Amino acid sequence: MVSDVTDLKSITTAYQQIAAQLGKIDVLVVNAGIAPSIPLADFTGQAFNQISDINFKGAFFSIQLALPFLNDGASIILTSSATNEKGFPGNSAYAATKAAVRSLARSFSTDLMNRNIRVNVLSPGAIDTPIWSRGGASQEEINGTKDYMAANLIPAKRLGTVQEIAEGFLYLASDASKYMFGSELVMDGGVKTL
Repeated sequence: MVSDVTDLKSITTAYQQIAAQLGKIDVLVVNAGIAPSIPLADFTGQAFNQISDINFKGAFFSIQLALPFLNDGASIILTSSATNEKGFPGNSAYAATKAAVRSLARSFSTDLMNRNIRVNVLSPGAIDTPIWSRGGASQEEINGTKDYMAANLIPAKRLGTVQEIAEGFLYLASDASKYMFGSELVMDGGVKTL
């Protein structure tokens, strides 16, 4: 199923299709996001709206519109970022939207406590995924960026793996985290410790 988080009707249609095929939802992972690096002086209203609409508004309504389709006791996991408390050049709007997503988990947890629905956040750092090649950089440039980050910005001295992040999502989805409400699981190789 394909859905566009910037189109509220598309979100509702996707939930209706899921319910018709699979029933109510036990685990909802809200993971849509974009992270363009744009210097502050070059930011446009269009770029700001796109980042906000996908990263923040999309997350907000992906949860709000899911409410009739969620089982009581469900687990909702929002994807934030280790940058939600850090400052990096060219990432101000992205970091702000990810901080807003972090805040949603706290507020939504109180809103949904009466249904025993848990809302938590996974905040990854730099993860080695194909997203690195989407910006049009050469493989040499990509490798250089990854090497620089691992050597200078990540205390663990490496990027995270998809498997490691998947294990974080599985933990937040499982009963092993059933006492977590509005919490954040940070998986960033120690970036937030700097």
